[in-house]
Amino acid sequence: YGRFRTWPSYGASPYSTFIGNNAYLFQLFCLGHGKFDVHQIYIEDTELDEFTDIEYQIVEPGDAVTLFPDNVFTSTEVGGIELFGPNETSFTDWTSGYVACPPLQQTTRIEVDVSLPRGMYFATGAVLSTRQSVCEFQYRKIDDAGAILGPWTTGVIFDKTLKTPTPQRYTLEITVPLGRYEVRAVRTNNAELNHAGTSQTKWLGLRAYLPSVLVYPGVTMLALKAKATNNLNDSASTRVNVVATRKLRVWDADTEVWVENIATRNPVWAFCDVFTAEYGGRLPDEFLDLVRLAEIATTLENEGISFDWVFDQKVTTWDAAKTVAKIARGVPILQGSNISMVLERPQVLPVAMFSAENILRDSFNYE
Repeated sequence: YGRFRTWPSYGASPYSTFIGNNAYLFQLFCLGHGKFDVHQIYIEDTELDEFTDIEYQIVEPGDAVTLFPDNVFTSTEVGGIELFGPNETSFTDWTSGYVACPPLQQTTRIEVDVSLPRGMYFATGAVLSTRQSVCEFQYRKIDDAGAILGPWTTGVIFDKTLKTPTPQRYTLEITVPLGRYEVRAVRTNNAELNHAGTSQTKWLGLRAYLPSVLVYPGVTMLALKAKATNNLNDSASTRVNVVATRKLRVWDADTEVWVENIATRNPVWAFCDVFTAEYGGRLPDEFLDLVRLAEIATTLENEGISFDWVFDQKVTTWDAAKTVAKIARGVPILQGSNISMVLERPQVLPVAMFSAENILRDSFNYE
């Protein structure tokens, strides 16, 4: 509620791919319930606009994430597996089969990441000549318990001939019939063993694209696509934070109707939201003393009092309302079936002067 700076939680698992030897990171964050007026987006303490090659999309409730696929499973078992050539002593033919997607999930698209961590070349003095790496990736269908349902099938062949000392990284796509799969790999050509050259090849990653969620009812999402650069390292990319103001319903006392999606810091409209929202009390509007609450909203606006707060743990509705009212030096009250707020403020008391001119004879007494 109100204006705040927050480090939002992930709305989906982040993942990365390689495009043109550049790493791209895809992150989806959940800002919270409802809609927001987003003022700034930061990575750590630097505004997002200071970074190059970053795209983002603010996805309001009911809208769809269109910047990238938002439901991608990344295998934690595959990471830096070296694919040895048949002429190396560590060569063991095929790697183990690694599961590409979790149980109860199916995919039609699998990706594998391959790297040449030292480039690929052979140096004769200052002259470089080419070297080659050929690796095969196969997949086979399994059920939710991991039992085999089909034979190994060639998905994609990695075949590169290069002469460069620059590390190279690639993402290869495998299109498969809908199902759950495991993937294995093998290098089929000899590796360069001479210290004057290299063709070292590693299997960096495995992931599956699951059916996209796209629409996240009731919450605002932030989709971020970032190209990894010297300025945007792995640790900084996880420090995305946002300055925003929550949008709420505001009751217009003149027209006696609600005005939707107003960016506000007024405690009263947060107070009303606590009792009426789906994630709150779920009460109809008739249970709110709106006339009195609108008067209090005007008072707090004139006093410059705002409620800027993030509820990140579950609390009861009444305790949440007490937190909101406390900012205004008030408390929630229940009068019959009506909910309102009472503020602690100096009160104006009626004052009168009494003398012999306006007192009935023999009626005066005091305590």
